[in-house]
Amino acid sequence: MSLFQAWVNYYASLRKYEERICLVSGEKAPVAEMHPKTIVAKHGNAKLVSSNDTTNFTYRGRFTEAWQAASMSYGVSQKAHAALRWVLANQGVLISKRSFVAWNPEGLEIPAVHSPLLRSKKPLIKASDYREELRKTLYGFQEKLPKDSSVVVAAFDAATSGRLALAYYNEFGAWDFLERLHYWDKSCCWFNRPFGIQSPGLRDIVHCAFGTLVEKNGVQEFKADDKILPQHVQRLLSCRLDRSLMPFDIVKALAEQVSRTYPLIDEKTQNRLLHTVCAAVYKYHLDRKEEYGMEVEENKNDLSYHYGRLLAVLEKAETDTYEKGEKRVANAIRLISVFAKRPQYTACLVWEQLKKAYWPQLPPPCRIYYDRLVGQIMARIGDWPENEQRAPLTPTYFLGYSLQRNVLYKSHGQSDNLEENDGNLAEKN
Repeated sequence: MSLFQAWVNYYASLRKYEERICLVSGEKAPVAEMHPKTIVAKHGNAKLVSSNDTTNFTYRGRFTEAWQAASMSYGVSQKAHAALRWVLANQGVLISKRSFVAWNPEGLEIPAVHSPLLRSKKPLIKASDYREELRKTLYGFQEKLPKDSSVVVAAFDAATSGRLALAYYNEFGAWDFLERLHYWDKSCCWFNRPFGIQSPGLRDIVHCAFGTLVEKNGVQEFKADDKILPQHVQRLLSCRLDRSLMPFDIVKALAEQVSRTYPLIDEKTQNRLLHTVCAAVYKYHLDRKEEYGMEVEENKNDLSYHYGRLLAVLEKAETDTYEKGEKRVANAIRLISVFAKRPQYTACLVWEQLKKAYWPQLPPPCRIYYDRLVGQIMARIGDWPENEQRAPLTPTYFLGYSLQRNVLYKSHGQSDNLEENDGNLAEKN
């Protein structure tokens, strides 16, 4: 250490900076006239602290000299920038042009702020199992972090090639930080076939809400524009850490994405999109004290929810007639955009087509089962006035669709052939 200090003293003797009060340390020391750059590797020339612009209005107008606005000693500047550069390089996440980072000042391990807290290796089908595993994960992280330690979260972005801005900053107690991540993952989650209940990542939500469908090497995915991706990720990050309400514009964008693209995408991408929109809708209503269960609620007081259930039944009744390996999109899904706007008309149209074209191909026990199920759902829908039955649906119809679909497809076995099971059920009834 004496060698290091000798070098620091020697290097300081070569630089004749005027001594002033350092606003960071509070001590009188040589003040830095210039500060390091290359804090974020992607923005090599961008500086976080800069006052070398003497011709424009970086500081002129309020101060006559740059140091009057803020003064930082040379040693403090070097240490701060070096530490920040190391943290961003080792723990930061670059999303488009914005860098997000969270760290513990003592160097202890903390979970990533943009990804789900729980990484379960086995599918969690029951909501109670998911919450229990999530709770265990929370306790596991709490055991590694002292309760009195802290966590710092920040985001950096370069508006120009020479200026780096601190776009977000917050400090939390370590356990409070973990509990906020836990609360988000508990309230923003849904079934993700075939992986069980999961919480979508923040980037996944933005990609699904505002992205366009692209296909590369036979793989479909949604990609949001780099200009809007980091902004919306930061909005969701603020919701996750500050416990803000889920923004409705994101929920609306997800619902519109389903209407536009759901019939056009493959099964894997459909599952990802449905999982994301349902998690966001579930979170949106839970934030506003409107709780939805993760099992079908036949008496739920929500018209859109029951229309979603009906959509799932109409889809499954048709696909049951398909040959093995047939990937044709069911009529109910082809018309999903119209269904969301004119549910009564579209449901009647699809039901009539189903009766004419596919009903004779179903085994008698399946016809009895689906006829009875459609009748039950239509009777529940009939409890609402006629004008409300014709009104456009709210995004909660995705919850009803997903839950009823899980029942029909027997999510514990992922079976696409319900002939035997449905026949047994019909005979029992």
